[in-house]
Amino acid sequence: MPRVASWLVVSSLFVAGCAEYQLVVHGDGGAGGGGGDGGVVDDGGTGGGTGGGGGLPGMDGGVFVSCVDVGGPIVVAPLDLMVLLDVSYSMDYDDKWLSVKSALKSFTTRPDSAGLGIGLQYFPLRAQCRVDQYQAPAVSIGVLPNNAGIIANSLDLQQMSGGTPTVQALEGTTAYTRTWLTLHPTHKSVVVMATDGVPDETCSAPTDAGLSNSLDDVLVVARGAATATPPVKTFVIGVGKSLTALNQIADAGGTTSAILVDTANNADVAFLAALNQIRHDALGCVFTVPNFPGVQTDHAQVTFAPEDAGSPTLTVPSVVDAAHCVNGVGWYFDDPRMPTKLNLCDGTCESITQGQAGQLHVEFECGPT
Repeated sequence: MPRVASWLVVSSLFVAGCAEYQLVVHGDGGAGGGGGDGGVVDDGGTGGGTGGGGGLPGMDGGVFVSCVDVGGPIVVAPLDLMVLLDVSYSMDYDDKWLSVKSALKSFTTRPDSAGLGIGLQYFPLRAQCRVDQYQAPAVSIGVLPNNAGIIANSLDLQQMSGGTPTVQALEGTTAYTRTWLTLHPTHKSVVVMATDGVPDETCSAPTDAGLSNSLDDVLVVARGAATATPPVKTFVIGVGKSLTALNQIADAGGTTSAILVDTANNADVAFLAALNQIRHDALGCVFTVPNFPGVQTDHAQVTFAPEDAGSPTLTVPSVVDAAHCVNGVGWYFDDPRMPTKLNLCDGTCESITQGQAGQLHVEFECGPT
């Protein structure tokens, strides 16, 4: 029996870590399968029932899998970075602050950062031990490049002074970010803390929450934010040569380990690379593949359609695995025969995780029944 092309379209939604799917049958024709009131969209042929009843007949009599609607409309979540910067005395040494400032200015003016949300907070502030002071950002989260100039001016005004009240700063900044995320529920927002050290004797008295400025209590704050509703993860950039204690903060914040920047070796370039890596990791590019009988996973294609009508749809080529990504472009399954995850290569991931909304379509060919 000749084969008629039929496609199962899977659109993947990532909002606050959730994934949903909308399944659509695209066929060459036929008068549709039997009954049901499900949400299948049949855009092939002259007719067709929807839902779980019969198959979808083709024009030559072939019968194909009837796919069911199990999800809803799709967006890739816009991303916001709330950057918390250490401006204590020690950041004046070894050009640490100059490197951080240079990298951030470069990051906010790059064309590929357009559409990304970013805000700034510093620590210590003048009232360095008051958590509520850190809940009011130095620069509120806004969309690049619109606020790039505001960020640059704010960076230029900073002078290094004081100690390292990490607990109070992180507690206040994550609280602000959670509030922002509650008001923007379609976004994904994270905190990026850049520091050259760990909590010191500054603010040794407990906060209203009963926390002192200690490493153990920083872990409490980071873990609490990462597991709250809505969750806010904490990424950590360590500015210096040996800051392994920061790995504990990153791990508690749900981001596994800190990114260490050695100020002796092109620190501004390394810090910029760290920001780009965080943008990539914050959204992630691993998508769950639903299990449906009859789906031909060896005939699949992936496209990304930006929400901006003026941006072209990106067709992504398939590759065997991560080692075969060509210039970072492509996609691959975790298991080609029985896939559970679809992975995007780093370059492709970068192109669709720049804060822009859009639809990621994964189409599987449905086999005959």
